[in-house]
Amino acid sequence: VQVCGHFYVAYIPFAICVLLSGSPIPRVLRFFFRWQGLLLVPLAFGAVGFLTSFGLVMAAMLLACLAYGGFALVASCCRDTPGAPILLVGFGVTMGLKVMAFLVDYGLVADSVAFFTLRKSRFLNVFVLLAVMVFLNRRFAANFRRTEDQSAVLDSMVAERTAELQRQQQLRLGMMANIFHDLRTPLFAIRSCVDNMGAGMAGSADAALLKDRVSLLSRLIEDLFTAAKLE
Repeated sequence: VQVCGHFYVAYIPFAICVLLSGSPIPRVLRFFFRWQGLLLVPLAFGAVGFLTSFGLVMAAMLLACLAYGGFALVASCCRDTPGAPILLVGFGVTMGLKVMAFLVDYGLVADSVAFFTLRKSRFLNVFVLLAVMVFLNRRFAANFRRTEDQSAVLDSMVAERTAELQRQQQLRLGMMANIFHDLRTPLFAIRSCVDNMGAGMAGSADAALLKDRVSLLSRLIEDLFTAAKLE
């Protein structure tokens, strides 16, 4: 379990950085970055290292992760992927410290109190974890800013549309008021003619009916004109 744990701790940060970088993964290597690969690959390396040589297998894995991860992150930086330099720095520092820890464990590099404390406190992954945290925060912050910008654009469009609808409503009401106002002038002339006709046709049912209809029409126009002004 301890041997496999070392391989998981070395492999998972590498896989996370490659996946977050958005670098295209060749078809033959895609299994290594799926959840099945994240579960089984370190387990297989751990079993091989336990049965053969832990140091040799760990060295091979660290070199492979460092080479492919560094290539993928550098390629993402060349494509100007947002946040890729942050991942590259965190990944490079963490993997470099792990390689140095491996060399110290096998007596190839002199140890120091500070590095010994860092190794034994299991803080070698802190740098890549901080880089991942900053990367994710920047990505979510960018999404929030994009959402806020879209909301502002939508609010502006709604405000412009509302103002346009209000302007059209005012134009319509003004046009209706003008129409009702202009109808009163010819109707006044018609009413004068009807009154003159009624004087010469006293007692005529047609004159009374015509006068009643003209009066009704006058009241309707006055009501509509008043309603248009009130609106």
